[in-house]
Amino acid sequence: MLRASESKLSIDNLGPVEFIERFLSFKGKPFTLYPFQKTIARGSNFLRDKVAIRKGRQVGGSILVSALIVYYTACNPFCTTIIVSKTKDQASLISTYTREFFRSSPTLRKLIDHNQTTKLDLYLCNGSKVITRSAGMMRADTLRGHSIQGFGFLCFDESSFIAGDAIRNTYYAAAGGCGVVHCSTPFRPVGAFFDACRSPRFRQYHVPCRLSPRITAEDLAFWRDDMPASKYANEVEAEFAQGEDAVFSPEDIERAIDKSLPLWSPSASFKGDPEAVYHYSLDVSRVGSDLWTLTIGEPVNGGLRVVAHHAWAGRIHEDTGLDYCDFTDDPESIVAEILRYHKERDFHCVKFWIDTTSNEYFAHRLQNKYLLPVEPVVWSTSRKEKLISHLETCFKADRLKIPNADPIKRELLSYAFDWKKMQDYEERKLYLAGEDDWVSSLAMLAQSITVRKEYDFHDVLIVK
Repeated sequence: MLRASESKLSIDNLGPVEFIERFLSFKGKPFTLYPFQKTIARGSNFLRDKVAIRKGRQVGGSILVSALIVYYTACNPFCTTIIVSKTKDQASLISTYTREFFRSSPTLRKLIDHNQTTKLDLYLCNGSKVITRSAGMMRADTLRGHSIQGFGFLCFDESSFIAGDAIRNTYYAAAGGCGVVHCSTPFRPVGAFFDACRSPRFRQYHVPCRLSPRITAEDLAFWRDDMPASKYANEVEAEFAQGEDAVFSPEDIERAIDKSLPLWSPSASFKGDPEAVYHYSLDVSRVGSDLWTLTIGEPVNGGLRVVAHHAWAGRIHEDTGLDYCDFTDDPESIVAEILRYHKERDFHCVKFWIDTTSNEYFAHRLQNKYLLPVEPVVWSTSRKEKLISHLETCFKADRLKIPNADPIKRELLSYAFDWKKMQDYEERKLYLAGEDDWVSSLAMLAQSITVRKEYDFHDVLIVK
């Protein structure tokens, strides 16, 4: 067996490009990097940098990351790489490339520690290892207990499609100055990958399909004519674009944002007007698995302004990085906080819509014990379509103003029609594509907004 000290002798003086092109082969041929791949390999150090690679489909992003994993783990004893993808199959792809690179090289093949290597994890004789996991649910349960000790980096493959909270929870594995690498085709302009591509902390690389020598001008022309505009933007131009299946347009949402409205924080102190009246809505959590979301709107000129908003999550989510909610498992603490808005903070409630689809506790408690004007809402399929459609109309009619709050904006942008579940393509049926807590709360609140024209009856019918 090769010892850790011996494994560095012939390879540690090479840069990443020289190493890859000298030692690696792909499908029996020497592996030659494209110009953009060389730029990424030379321009960043995965062991310490935060890197966001925004790429088109089939340009060679995953295989480049695999080659760099080989480089860093072979040249650095006790280097740990953790590969995270949405599904097990996707994670296996980059892991398979990595193993094949090692096995196809007579020099690198000797580094594999066959005694410890498993189906998911690759161990080397120099103490380095490559761990492959799917992201799992929002809490990233499959990564619990794993961390990078010393050298290494956390690699997210196709991170546009991994739940944002799972990514943020997984960041803890790279604590201590280790690298974080996102490599993904962009999707919606929301989520952890979108945030990484806008963050000054991340080194940015943009790789549209036209930068790949294997993709021809004819390919690009064909895709441009054949694909919907948003799909072409996502997968060919590597741009974030809103899809045709989106319910709420970015333009409508942007127009609705009122930056003067207050944002929630743990220290926020919303204060209402004792002379005004307010409408409330509460979306109830499904046994603590998602959020309880409260929105409070003030009727203004035939519309509503969301003047206060609050969210609660179960304590099971306390370490997931959610910084826009309180954590509790006690429903009475939520009831008490709602009553404080009504009684102590001068948000006098005259209408209160509460989701009772799977939990009637809050509606029953607030109506029968505290005598608030509660109107229960049951989210049947037909009711959901009407409520969401009305919310969309309120945005287009410019009757609803919302705060510049990222959680609310993210949910509105990611809410989509699911065409696969439609039986009649002439009828759009609404299904959830993403989180819906704030959307549901806003949709209930918007019931007090009328978008019908008003009529005055005199001698003739006059339309205002």
